[in-house]
Amino acid sequence: MILLLTGLVFLAVLGAIVAVAFLPGDPENFKKCQHCNSSVKIESVVCKHCRKDLVELPY
Repeated sequence: MILLLTGLVFLAVLGAIVAVAFLPGDPENFKKCQHCNSSVKIESVVCKHCRKDLVELPY
């Protein structure tokens, strides 16, 4: 019983850490890559996921 509770607590803590690590920060500081649709920082000129240029299309 104690082992089960310890396991559940461990999974809850691990889940919280993973959620915080993979959630983007302030959504106002991010934009979507037009190639792979990943969230990247507004200042980025190259997508960190697909490595393509983040140029704004004129249309």
